[in-house]
Amino acid sequence: DMSILRVVRLVRVIPELVILIKGMAKAMKSVGLTLVLLFALLYIGGVGFTQVCNGTPVGNEYFSSVQKSMETLLVDGALLDNIGRILRMMNEESVWIGFAFLTFVVLAALMVMNMLVGVLCEDAGRLQRRLQWRPLQALEGDGAH
Repeated sequence: DMSILRVVRLVRVIPELVILIKGMAKAMKSVGLTLVLLFALLYIGGVGFTQVCNGTPVGNEYFSSVQKSMETLLVDGALLDNIGRILRMMNEESVWIGFAFLTFVVLAALMVMNMLVGVLCEDAGRLQRRLQWRPLQALEGDGAH
């Protein structure tokens, strides 16, 4: 098939692509554990915000159930989409609810997501160093015999 040949040609032209793909495959365990940590934060935050915001306008719109709370926390908190509007609504109810939301944002968006990026970069870098080291070892091995 021609599309397979295009992929093979692309890999030959851009060998760094292979390093990135292998690095991502090698990092799957660490990435999976980081996503489990994110899911745990989403669940704990979802239960907490559902209870705390019950009966409030922000609760009725964004935190009416644990599932809705987790969705809001993922999209608006962890992925930082439209954080300002929700934060202002929370601060109208209570500054402490707004502070709790900002704490979640710091934990989920800044810590966990950056940890995920760090894990991927570290594993890709480790794989690249290992792949670059092999040719050097082969050259040194030829001279020693």
